[in-house]
Amino acid sequence: MSATFDVPRTDSGMRTAQGPAANLSRMQFARTAYYIRITGLGIAFVMFTGVMLGKDASVWRWLGPALYCFGWPHLAWALARRAANPAAAERRNLVTDHFLIGAFMVAMEFNQVPCVLASALTSMNSLAGGGWRLLGRGLTYHALGVLAGVAVYGFSWQIQSSPMTVLASVPLMVFHPLAIGHMVFKVVTTLNQKRLEAERLSRQDGLSGLNNRMYWEHLVRAEFARFRRSGEVAVLAFCDLDHFKRINDTYGHAAGDEVIRRLAASFNRVLRETDISGRTGGEEFGILFTGTTTSEAVQVIERLRADIQKYPLLDEELVTASFGLAELASDLQNVEQWMQRADRMLYQSKHGGRNRVSEFAELN
Repeated sequence: MSATFDVPRTDSGMRTAQGPAANLSRMQFARTAYYIRITGLGIAFVMFTGVMLGKDASVWRWLGPALYCFGWPHLAWALARRAANPAAAERRNLVTDHFLIGAFMVAMEFNQVPCVLASALTSMNSLAGGGWRLLGRGLTYHALGVLAGVAVYGFSWQIQSSPMTVLASVPLMVFHPLAIGHMVFKVVTTLNQKRLEAERLSRQDGLSGLNNRMYWEHLVRAEFARFRRSGEVAVLAFCDLDHFKRINDTYGHAAGDEVIRRLAASFNRVLRETDISGRTGGEEFGILFTGTTTSEAVQVIERLRADIQKYPLLDEELVTASFGLAELASDLQNVEQWMQRADRMLYQSKHGGRNRVSEFAELN
């Protein structure tokens, strides 16, 4: 028996994942199905043997199931490996499983326990691999397989299962649920990892590695709401690289990108664990200082400015930054006013000579 899981589709039936990475994922999925099919059908042959030994069956009745159990897994893997879409090929293999199981039910003369077990487990595979649509298709081929089996083996009905047959069926009863559980665990783990990675990418700026503007502003709004509830102090700081356009024009955009990356590295070296930084624009950054007064935030900013001096943002010349700070206050009606206040302080630093820090108390 085999176990498989589908690759997500859009409503139109087209696959959502494309390209080499998606095809690699489908190949891994088909490879896993191959390993499970080898083991499952090997154990299924034990069950088939328990039926046939009790019937003193001819070699003709042994031949087909033996080829299915020991040859079909390798052929199915070869078909999936060579297909443009290994996952789609594996779903076709599942339909073939239905057909062959139907035929070999006739060879086993519809013996109750192995036939019900084989049908149920094959249906479980199809449902896991492609949902109800694939299951319906598989059951159709299952019925066609029964008709083909009757044509090959003739019709004989001996439904009663002997104790030896039941005992021979036990390994498959145990193995297949464990295999399905293992596959489900792997799929869920992989999906969780992809979900976490997607969440990380959705809130991270690609160039700097800092929080992107949308996520950073979300955190600022959450902090403002918390201040409304608890009154705990916080400081908002805006940072702007000085003469950044000239750097791009003089040294090229690659140099400008390097400046941004080095500034982000400086943030990571200096800022505390509770400080939340983000890139809010081209050369613009924001820092949220939680549980921090203005004087404490200024001390951190000064350490940051010293770090920029120690580890230059550009090899060719000294690049500086300007900062504007605003502490949370009860007179602020909304988070936009808080941001405007910090932005006004940044404007004052820029027009006061750059490479300096301005805080809202200074304006007052």
